[in-house]
Amino acid sequence: MSKLHARWIQGSIASLCVLLASVVGFQSAAIADETCMSPYMAKIVGQEDYVYIWTLGKEGVGDGQDKLVTVSVNPESKYYGKVVNSLSVGGRNEAHHSGLTDDRRYLFAGGLDTN
Repeated sequence: MSKLHARWIQGSIASLCVLLASVVGFQSAAIADETCMSPYMAKIVGQEDYVYIWTLGKEGVGDGQDKLVTVSVNPESKYYGKVVNSLSVGGRNEAHHSGLTDDRRYLFAGGLDTN
């Protein structure tokens, strides 16, 4: 292996290490980033308690219907990481999108086949 080729490999490895270190360092700082908020919403501060998951139904799995699943994501909760509620929505409508109203009181969800 030529000296030039060896230097190129060493430089590439060093660049990759710097890139990985910066990505890992940046990732921890971006955990609470709220870039997709409506300008009409009050700023969300702190840990969320729940995450809402809009799932596709599959024939032969459970009741086969699309579901809205609520999971506890607050590390202080005794239900942390567990499903706390599941709601079948009646049929398979190809669950696709969901969102909260600006006041965060209502969650809406739509499918590709129906809304």
